[in-house]
Amino acid sequence: MAELREEGVVVSVAGGVARVRIARSGACGSCASRGTCNPLGVDEGEMEVEVTNRLDARPGQRVVLAIEERQVLKGALWFYLLPLVTFFAGYGVAARLNAGDGAAILAAFAGLAAGGLAVYLRFRSRAAAEAYRPQMVRLV
Repeated sequence: MAELREEGVVVSVAGGVARVRIARSGACGSCASRGTCNPLGVDEGEMEVEVTNRLDARPGQRVVLAIEERQVLKGALWFYLLPLVTFFAGYGVAARLNAGDGAAILAAFAGLAAGGLAVYLRFRSRAAAEAYRPQMVRLV
């Protein structure tokens, strides 16, 4: 599968982590979250991402970041689809048991919480989360 690549500028380095500012690209334009996504609170046309500083980049240097499209899709499924599925599963189980509307709503939110907990447990280790982050692939 293909990789998504973006060029950006290293803003800061702390330990082995670099913050890189990139311009929002065409890939952002087709994303459903484009109107609300502002991961680290920078200008609307830019965003900052934290990456492992494998190339020993320094602030002010231009770098290329890359992530596999497959990882983006898998991350979206984990973060968005799993909690949504567990939300409706909770509601469906309660409705199937004829538990009443209030209980069905509570079961739906319990399912949502269970989905959120599953995502948290899956990504709580740095190694698991790192697989879904862009990687610094070269200095420009």
